[in-house]
Amino acid sequence: MSLTLFVIEDYESRLSDEALLVEEFKVLYAPIYNKQPGDTQGRERRRAIAECRYIYHFCDYRSEFSEYEDEERHIEALLAAGLAENYKISDEMQACMNIFLRLQETRMLKTLQTAEKTLDKLRTYYEDIDFNERDSKSGALVHKPKDIMSSIADLGNINKKLGDLRKQVKAELKETESLRGDHEGGFDGAE
Repeated sequence: MSLTLFVIEDYESRLSDEALLVEEFKVLYAPIYNKQPGDTQGRERRRAIAECRYIYHFCDYRSEFSEYEDEERHIEALLAAGLAENYKISDEMQACMNIFLRLQETRMLKTLQTAEKTLDKLRTYYEDIDFNERDSKSGALVHKPKDIMSSIADLGNINKKLGDLRKQVKAELKETESLRGDHEGGFDGAE
């Protein structure tokens, strides 16, 4: 199941009723949590909206940053949410992130996450290869350039298959969303 965080009303985003049914998001949306300069009563809920934008951009596989590695995705999500680069994630915000991630997990998404982590590890492995390293007993090269180049050439195919898997995950998330009725069509509700 995927949780829809926002709805748009009068060209403004607000947390969806669905999100507000989740206790962690209700805490984030409380006026006391949102008190800050410019909104001393916390009624405008600017903090909650910005933090939920971050959560969407950092955690949601429908986000345009979903294929970025964690650190780069974190920075881009902060910028997209209008938060400072040194913004500290509160315990309340972290709880929302944890529940959001848990609610969108499917078997297909878990498979994609594992595949992406594996590809990242391979990339790091290839970056650290020392082609001068030799076996201490035989003196032979430990890493043969021809074998490594052949393996790297296969990464293109692996990445293409990962792209297909990403599309499947996004389609699955979109299908789940439309089955819940979170989607409105055109003017008359039809598509």
